[in-house]
Amino acid sequence: LDLDLATPADGLVAALAGIDRPLRVSVKGKGDWQDWKGRIAADLDGTQLARLSLSARNGLFHLKGDTRPDRPMEGPPARLLGPVLDLDLSARLARRVADLSGELSSEGLRATVAGKADLGGSRFDGLRLGIDLLRPERLLDGLQAQAVRADLELEGAFAAPEIGYRLTARQAAL
Repeated sequence: LDLDLATPADGLVAALAGIDRPLRVSVKGKGDWQDWKGRIAADLDGTQLARLSLSARNGLFHLKGDTRPDRPMEGPPARLLGPVLDLDLSARLARRVADLSGELSSEGLRATVAGKADLGGSRFDGLRLGIDLLRPERLLDGLQAQAVRADLELEGAFAAPEIGYRLTARQAAL
């Protein structure tokens, strides 16, 4: 696989992605369905957006690397996820069901994911997310908090899942 995509700020891909700056994406890899290894590089307006490794081995897919989500985003999401968001995610695919696990981490948060997504049925099957806010003030100006955690479980249709949640904090004040 050897893909290079360059789109201008006013191009179709930029419009579909909701961005107004030039985007360049490169995907390169070698191997076959049993053992494939590749790299993804993306630049937004000439600056690094993502550098990721992607591998596939007998139905197990692994994505690892770092992204710069504060480049295409603004406001609280950019402050919370940036400046660098490290990804380490795996998915085992069998019969159109993805068994997911992994971590996302930045200066502002650490998140884990575990559970299943039925891609054929477009449904979550006990997909659990654990999110620790490491820098709560990045979420909301003036928020002072300690040990803030959200535990979520998604069940049901992708379009309208049932979401069970538990939010905890040792201390919180505005």
